[in-house]
Amino acid sequence: GVYLNTAPDCKYAMVIMDFITGDVLDIIRSRRKTVTESYFLSIPREERAQVEFLCCDMYQPYIKYTSGFLWNARPCIDSFHVLKWLLNLINNYIITVRKRYQKRDRELLKEKNLKSNKDYKTMEESREVYILRKASWVLLRNPSNWFYVEPRYNTKLRRYMDTYDWEREFLALDENFTAIRNLKDLYEEFNENFVNDLDGAAKRLDELIEIYSQSNIYIFRQFADLLKKFHDPIVNSFTYAKSEEIPEAALRRLSNGPLESFNNIPSALRSQSHGISNFEFARNRMLWTIREDAAIRFHPRSDEEIHTTGKKRGPYKNKNNI
Repeated sequence: GVYLNTAPDCKYAMVIMDFITGDVLDIIRSRRKTVTESYFLSIPREERAQVEFLCCDMYQPYIKYTSGFLWNARPCIDSFHVLKWLLNLINNYIITVRKRYQKRDRELLKEKNLKSNKDYKTMEESREVYILRKASWVLLRNPSNWFYVEPRYNTKLRRYMDTYDWEREFLALDENFTAIRNLKDLYEEFNENFVNDLDGAAKRLDELIEIYSQSNIYIFRQFADLLKKFHDPIVNSFTYAKSEEIPEAALRRLSNGPLESFNNIPSALRSQSHGISNFEFARNRMLWTIREDAAIRFHPRSDEEIHTTGKKRGPYKNKNNI
């Protein structure tokens, strides 16, 4: 079968990739319906019928391709984007807590100025704000990815701090931090299990939706709504793909990972070129450079015609030479 992988991260275009081989099948000018509809309809029905999975982010029109153009394909939501959505909510909550302490500090400064008859506009950053700014990884990073740091003296906090000291100090700054981390860890644990076990994944996802829906923390009730909306595509993402045509291909979970790596190429090209004025030229250039098979030529020529030996270069002329 053919695996289709799409994402809008190239800013100006949509990329289609074969998940097993990692080959970029095509780059489309835009992800607008007026462009993609005519493009997919131009592909023979027999070819579109071979697509088994469509892996994408949570962009709703992409998921609808399975009903409009790729009717045999099952939509898959890339697990990275689901977890990233949750981490963004948690990070916003951390920022809200930090702003609360900053507001407290401004009020204390105002009170201090009133008592001392001063007019200081700023004050030294409080220890709470400092810890919230420096140690957000306590909530955002999986504890299995932590690197233990030996105790080091921190001049701001005036004490020795190791990894677990930072963790303890950070979690103490808000009553919801510990609960947030525990609920987040539940989803990360779910995300790392259920290899090719779609029934088990669906059952556990339903349990998590129930847990999050009853949480007194608003961000997890939001997250529960997201999981309900994309329930089936999230479950489908636990499929591990292996090609029968390429036996040496590793068994790996469906994801946008290969495509995210490719996105560095058009992004770098756009930056170095200070924008793209000719899309067709840029598309052909990228496809020509990344494809391992024979490049598509406008006028087919043999290798002998292309790789010719030119004239020997003559002496270099420099106006400063005497």
